[in-house]
Amino acid sequence: MTKESAIVVPIICALVVAIAPHTLGLPLWINAWCLVMWGYMLVRLKTGWPLPGAPVRYGLTFTGIIGLLLTYRVQIGADAFIGLLALMAAVKPFEMATHRHQMITVLLTNFIIITSLFRSESMFIVLYMFFSVFITTIALVCAPAAPKCSDCPLSKQCSSFKTQTLDRFPVRIPSRKVPTRTIAVGIVRKNGRLLITRRQLDGLLGGLWEFPGGKLEKGEDSPSACVREIREETGIHVKIDSFLTRIKHAYTHFKIEMDVFYCHYVSGEIELNGPIDHKWVQISEINGFPFPKANLKFIPLIKMENT
Repeated sequence: MTKESAIVVPIICALVVAIAPHTLGLPLWINAWCLVMWGYMLVRLKTGWPLPGAPVRYGLTFTGIIGLLLTYRVQIGADAFIGLLALMAAVKPFEMATHRHQMITVLLTNFIIITSLFRSESMFIVLYMFFSVFITTIALVCAPAAPKCSDCPLSKQCSSFKTQTLDRFPVRIPSRKVPTRTIAVGIVRKNGRLLITRRQLDGLLGGLWEFPGGKLEKGEDSPSACVREIREETGIHVKIDSFLTRIKHAYTHFKIEMDVFYCHYVSGEIELNGPIDHKWVQISEINGFPFPKANLKFIPLIKMENT
């Protein structure tokens, strides 16, 4: 977990806890606004997306205020005030670069929590408020990257603090290595047409069209695998003409490196083994067939060479 994640994630969790009692009373668009802003921040921590600059943040704030005015008009009361706090809570996680900004966000969270007590006499809300304050304190004090144990009211009861094993938590689960498969694919040409085959309807990429090919066997090179796979899948014999490109593509549980070759038809009749259909098409007809994304990465290269 990065230092930024260690700060932002707990504070967003605290904001969610603080806003939760107000969600039913807030307009749907404000709830959605909060979810989108917080969701972007969480996804950004994982993907490395850029942090919106000051003009974007100011624009978001201005847009939210305009929406608030259009929603409540001149009814400046508790509902409008809580709506304003919610909008501030939505945008504030974008400004967490300094400890000052972090403190302001936590104070905002506590202020939202206090409004829950003023708006309800329910004992449940009182208990929920204390729970929220606890979560907010944890977000500020017990951050994984740099816990402030001296400020924590529970440090005497903390086993990790007593045994000085703070560096072991949170427990990091090692990410599983994603396997990479090498695939060889052939663009088979015959009388100005290209051979495409259709995958079986069930399973991964079911029903999509593709250029024939498959995985390399142990000790096999890509050109040999291309010729073999085309023969096994379609029954025809081809010969490699030239190498076109290597495509890299990632699926959920594995990655592929696809070597793409130009081939020309030599002999044989189509006898499908695996694919459920085939067609000899002109390059101008390619757009009429749905292809997997990996194939779509090199199809423009074929079109360029045929213009």
